[in-house]
Amino acid sequence: MNLNGDLTNKQRLQQQLIAPQVDMVGDWTPEKWDCWVTQARQHGWLSVDELALVSHGLMMGQIAGQCQLYMSDENKQTVVSFEGFLSKYATLMPDAQLLGYQILTDDMRCQVPVVKQQQRKTVVDTQIEQQLLQSPVLTQLWQMGYIEQTGASIMVVKSFLE
Repeated sequence: MNLNGDLTNKQRLQQQLIAPQVDMVGDWTPEKWDCWVTQARQHGWLSVDELALVSHGLMMGQIAGQCQLYMSDENKQTVVSFEGFLSKYATLMPDAQLLGYQILTDDMRCQVPVVKQQQRKTVVDTQIEQQLLQSPVLTQLWQMGYIEQTGASIMVVKSFLE
């Protein structure tokens, strides 16, 4: 925070990378699952393997009732990770009844937390690029001919030796 108690630009951008807070009531939605996975990551509720499993998965059903985890695929490692997750989830969500798992359908894959995180990162990267392009130092370097804007999202820096 700056002296006025406001968030700095860096802090604002970092906050945009975090899943928005939502009320954890009713049925699971991709947004609610994204928020829950973010909290699990922040609080260290799950192991690395379990976190990878749920980041690439989607919970469906009721938050305080019967639900099912949809996983990206089934293999020996994901089954072991699911078993560890199952016991931790029962402790973290005592009103929930996790019935098991299924494999994600193709249309569900674009809604998993890891994809939502990448979408947030893309937005933040674009904002950072725009801020850089509008900075006085970069503007001066461009005007002096040291930087070419190619029209692509990445700028090409000319060699200072040319």
